[in-house]
Amino acid sequence: MNDIDSMNKEQLFTWINQLCFCADDMMLYLDTHPEDADALEYYNQCMAVLDKLKRKYESKYGLLSLCNASNLSEWNWNKEPYPWENRERRMR
Repeated sequence: MNDIDSMNKEQLFTWINQLCFCADDMMLYLDTHPEDADALEYYNQCMAVLDKLKRKYESKYGLLSLCNASNLSEWNWNKEPYPWENRERRMR
């Protein structure tokens, strides 16, 4: 993985999506293989990196999801393009 501090918005968003997929896949695997300690360790590593990437993205570019919102000083969710939109507010 690239250095998180040098990633731009699109790179961070791509890594977040990839790690979300990885975490979801590992959760499904662990549902059927709950005793696999290596898989659980890998899942925890994915989640740790994912948490770091999400915090970095949100500190630089705003919320990825309203589920992450707390103690907001203003409601500005709809003032910027959503994370999945480009600058012109069109879907990618």
